[in-house]
Amino acid sequence: KKIKVIIESGVLTDDEIIKCCDIYGVAGIDYLKTSTGYAEKGASVEAVQLFRKHLPEAVQIKASGGIRDYATAKQMIDAGATRIGCSAGVAIVTGAQMESTKLDYYLEQIEKTRNDVEMMKTNPAWKEKIAREQYLMKRDNEDLYLIKENDKDPVQ
Repeated sequence: KKIKVIIESGVLTDDEIIKCCDIYGVAGIDYLKTSTGYAEKGASVEAVQLFRKHLPEAVQIKASGGIRDYATAKQMIDAGATRIGCSAGVAIVTGAQMESTKLDYYLEQIEKTRNDVEMMKTNPAWKEKIAREQYLMKRDNEDLYLIKENDKDPVQ
């Protein structure tokens, strides 16, 4: 059996949260959950960070209460949550898919840019084509990026 303890971190002070982590951390619990979801304030990134800092690594953290979108869920995970409790699972997954789509788009653009740079090295006419299409060139470290002026952020 798993032992999960729920505290209302949204109504506790930092010192009270730390005290709970100290007590429950040595008690051998499996999870410490940030909130029941019924208090005036649910999970916060700061509370999750406190949990992670003051709990043994073996204790998992479930962030719950007020998590309604992908960005918030990601912040909780980045702060140390190993689980998310929410009623907005579809919105969170949809947001993750949108982020993935944006990432795929930008990776494709990087690959296209690399191909354009290689073509420019070997084909002088390609340089003129790029100039005609009003590309902006940006050097970042050792890489050269070409960004079409009207495609600065084409993914919504």
